[in-house]
Amino acid sequence: MDDKQKILNAYKTHGSYRKAAQSLGIAESTFRGRHKKAIADSAKNAHTPQPSKLNIRIVNRPPTFVYFTDAHNQPELPLDRFHWLAAFINQNRPDYLIDGGDFDDLNSLCRHERNDSWSGKFKPAFMEDLAHSDSARKLLHDKITCDPIKHVTLGNHEQRLWDFEDANPEVYGMMQHAYLDILTRYGWTWTPYKRYKTIEGIDFTHMPINGMGKAIGGKTPCNIISRDSIRDVCFGHTHGIGLQENHKLGEDDTHGRSVVAFNGGCFMPQGYRAAYSKGAQKNYWYGAHVLQSDSGRLKVMQSITMKELERIYG
Repeated sequence: MDDKQKILNAYKTHGSYRKAAQSLGIAESTFRGRHKKAIADSAKNAHTPQPSKLNIRIVNRPPTFVYFTDAHNQPELPLDRFHWLAAFINQNRPDYLIDGGDFDDLNSLCRHERNDSWSGKFKPAFMEDLAHSDSARKLLHDKITCDPIKHVTLGNHEQRLWDFEDANPEVYGMMQHAYLDILTRYGWTWTPYKRYKTIEGIDFTHMPINGMGKAIGGKTPCNIISRDSIRDVCFGHTHGIGLQENHKLGEDDTHGRSVVAFNGGCFMPQGYRAAYSKGAQKNYWYGAHVLQSDSGRLKVMQSITMKELERIYG
């Protein structure tokens, strides 16, 4: 085993720079440097797509989705939860796999932490973020044995990439091309941030936007969104879970007129919170979901917590 692989394996095993460095008997700063170089070298090597996988469709079953959102994948976090997600997908064999956005944190491009600040000095390099994104997408691609249609509604954290390029026009197009190439390589299609993707009559978006161009927030976003939407809608962004049905005036032959809004929580490691959110009042929900479109109406068939995923598939 070469030195680069030893570095990568040590980080994968221990999940932190400090512990991985200790296991190899080297300084943490030395390990960080070698790890960055190892994953940068890995990102240069294109992966050969595997042959299409067989998906056996269940006749007369309404279309089903496995939905997860806000994974905030980053070099500091282990990838084990994606192993569990793949096993959950294999068991349910959905027609669609929907990533609600913010799959990658892209902290390297964060504008809230200036590069010349103390915390900014510890941000990963963009190539490190890119390589970790590739690793997570490849893991799902390799471990999923069925063949769902895969789509991601890009979030505000992916939007950091476009915002950075907009502010640095000399590199415009280079970074987004590298990022979108990963999605294409592993069979994902995508919808830009703030836009909607309607699938089987259900609207998917990272987060609905208000008239001021801002993400709808507050303590009861599902109520606002179901009140103002024209179709059942599934979204993420808040890291909380919620389900609200708002009834409209009028009726038809099959059911009263209503719109359902579903907030899917997050797919970060159980209990993880970014530094900016620690001490906040909001409660996070960690896990994934099985959804169903019944004649265009959203039904939540199962919500499985991260703890349950680990217990069953870990």
